[in-house]
Amino acid sequence: MATAAICNIVLEFSSLKEIILQKGGIRRFAELSYSTTKSLRLNAVWALKNIVYDADPPIKLEVMKELTYPRLAFLIRSDEEEIREIALSLLRNLAFSRRDEPHEQEVAAIFSGFGRAGLLEILQGRTPEFLPC
Repeated sequence: MATAAICNIVLEFSSLKEIILQKGGIRRFAELSYSTTKSLRLNAVWALKNIVYDADPPIKLEVMKELTYPRLAFLIRSDEEEIREIALSLLRNLAFSRRDEPHEQEVAAIFSGFGRAGLLEILQGRTPEFLPC
């Protein structure tokens, strides 16, 4: 499946990552996160997870502008274990950076996107109020 191959193309060291990003890859992966086909949904979230790994803050902000925090929360609360695992990894990658700089901007964006209470609910395994049940 093409989306599975693209998951690896968007890794931080790939020379093709920039081309995928320039061609609207972030928006397309965000759209595919709504697919009714599990493999498409999984690979789309996996690609977004790889895109934000050690990415600069503007890339992370663009991903979350397209994916949205409510959608990420929904994916984290998925009944499908694989989707949950990758969505939680995406959240981790949003907060993480290997750069020597503090991660304050990334962490602040997460708190702003979910809200303090919403993030705590997610981390405690509960569904945040802003999600339709």
